[in-house]
Amino acid sequence: MPSPAEVEIPDEEGLLALFEDDNTTGLVVTGSGGVGKTRLTQEVARLAEAKGWLVFRVRSQLRGDALERLAEQVTPDTPVLLLFDYIETQEDFAEVEQVINDLNDTYLLRLCYIASCRTSYFYALPASSRRQRVDLSPFVQSSEQSWLQSHRHGIVRHILEHSGTEATDRHFAVCQDVPVFAVFISYLHNTGREADLAELLKEADFGTWVSKRIQLSFRRPAIGRDLALLVSVLPLPADLFRRMDQDRFGALLDVLATDGWIEQLPTDEGSAAWVAAHDVLADQMILHYLQGIPYTVERFIEELFSLAGEAGCLRSALYTLQRVADQPPLASLNQADVLDRKMADAPLVWREVRDLLVQTSLLTPLQRIHLLGKHVEVWDGAWEETEIQIAVGWLARWAKREADPGLDTAGHGVLRAWIERAAPHVTESNYILSWGLRLYPEAIREFALNWILTRSFQFQTTYLIVAWLECGFPLEDISASVERWAYKFRKARRFNFVAKAWLKAGGERDLVRDPITAWLEEHDTDADAQFVYKAWLDAGGERDLVRHPIAAWLEEHGATAEAGFV
Repeated sequence: MPSPAEVEIPDEEGLLALFEDDNTTGLVVTGSGGVGKTRLTQEVARLAEAKGWLVFRVRSQLRGDALERLAEQVTPDTPVLLLFDYIETQEDFAEVEQVINDLNDTYLLRLCYIASCRTSYFYALPASSRRQRVDLSPFVQSSEQSWLQSHRHGIVRHILEHSGTEATDRHFAVCQDVPVFAVFISYLHNTGREADLAELLKEADFGTWVSKRIQLSFRRPAIGRDLALLVSVLPLPADLFRRMDQDRFGALLDVLATDGWIEQLPTDEGSAAWVAAHDVLADQMILHYLQGIPYTVERFIEELFSLAGEAGCLRSALYTLQRVADQPPLASLNQADVLDRKMADAPLVWREVRDLLVQTSLLTPLQRIHLLGKHVEVWDGAWEETEIQIAVGWLARWAKREADPGLDTAGHGVLRAWIERAAPHVTESNYILSWGLRLYPEAIREFALNWILTRSFQFQTTYLIVAWLECGFPLEDISASVERWAYKFRKARRFNFVAKAWLKAGGERDLVRDPITAWLEEHDTDADAQFVYKAWLDAGGERDLVRHPIAAWLEEHGATAEAGFV
């Protein structure tokens, strides 16, 4: 169902069309659990495939070298769409995104991705101007939110009526406008489980009903806590489950598997893991129990971390908490204090998930920075890992753009020490150098200069060139590298960033004159070309070089607000 004219939410065709902008590499569909994020990404992927795109579904362990091998087999005329489901569980996503952008910029490819994630996790992603968000659960009251709520309500009604199920107020109340719940109600109806359905409709939500059903299978009354703990560590590799207390969790797993609440599926590594039938159902079970113990939730989380640490499944526990952390009573919990204590208790266990800790949505950026200043055993050597370097680079960006005066002297000390430790080990992504240079110029200057001088053949060097120029360092130190870079990437869509920064910093016009001329042959009417025109003229460049390109630009953009600047 297309959105009304006043609501800016594209349909599948519109979402795929967003990739026509060379500056857009990825789309991230966000929203609460069960609202249709996965379905939407799959529909866009199907549409792309029908239109001749190469479409690949990404497994959780995608690496940069795999992307490079893919790039060797496609041409600039072949659009490629990578489908990520739940990037919370995609290890090294920031590095993967960086590699995609670099391959596109260097070889003029059309590698794109569409992904889904919970709303709470989106804000923990490193910022990127080349990623667009599609929010299916906006928090603010707006026409978008009203339309989406009405749209989901309509989907729930369609699912119920199409399956022959009643669509009463009680049905809608239990579904909470979440389509996956309507699917489950339809399943109960179509399989003749009317008694179960009747019991479900008496409850406030799915979590209450599921917990009560499982409770009936046991003679001991306090199964709720064990149920919440077990569901919180899913997905759980089968071999790791054997480490858990079988007297406590063995029969519980049997019941969950027999009733279809969990199932055993193969993993990418060829082993097997227990997974929830749907993470929304798992979330409902957990929240149902926690809402019954609002004053002792912290004790539960500590027990969960201890259990997960002993079993080797801390990563799953953290992923689960990230999904539900914005819901009461977890929303008021000081996660930083809990993590601090548990990391002190078992640092070697937490070392295994340090890549997740440095970017977890459970903590604010400020809390993450302060956590980096503690627990040496957890962090030792982490500054050599690319994914962690990128995450620390994002924290540096946050500190430069948003933290002042929120980041105190101690926090700056921690962040600076990390960036200085990481700088000699940066080889894959210069994100930490480009933002470290802006934040602590003299400390990172030599490392940044070395990258610029030795890697002028790489497109991502643009970020360090621009940062160097913004910091006001000597132009002559990098002029030869800028000249080589400008010649190689004179046709690249984002060449304009370096051209603008070089001219604005007072760099010689002759060094970029020919590359600018070549760039304008293909990009004279790009919206961003306005910045090149302004920089060239402000630098005293001859008007004849840009006279005809500006005329072409005005013909296309003359009615826009930006035209006044040109």
